Amino acid sequence: MKYRDAPAAGDDDSGSDTQDLSGRTLANAPTVTGTLSPTLVLGLPWKITARFGIDVAYRGDQYSAVDLDSHSFQNAYTLLGAHLLLGSDDKRWSFVVNGNNLTDKRTLDLVFDNSVYANTYTAQQSPLRSVSATLRLGFF
Repeated sequence: MKYRDAPAAGDDDSGSDTQDLSGRTLANAPTVTGTLSPTLVLGLPWKITARFGIDVAYRGDQYSAVDLDSHSFQNAYTLLGAHLLLGSDDKRWSFVVNGNNLTDKRTLDLVFDNSVYANTYTAQQSPLRSVSATLRLGFF
């Protein structure tokens, strides 16, 4: 892939407005990603079903800025999640507990040059640990 006139990185001291990124990686495109989500389903007494699952998501090294600025580089990381569902077999009710990023891993989702101040960056962090619970009741 040829990308000879890419915008220059914010930390580029060459004074050029462009840089040659031919043959380099694309932004937000790690070489390796993977997700594993095994689920265990159990039939319980009183016509209740239980489901327990674990989510493991891996994302490889990546840049979030199209100019491949070193400030936007995020090392590879793994996120863990889990969910538990209890519900009636006739689906009239269910109770779900869901957790994301359970190890509270701090990662950068997006980093880009600040358009107002020279040599400064704006960063957005990926969501930290969250846990939620939902109760659903059906009357029809």
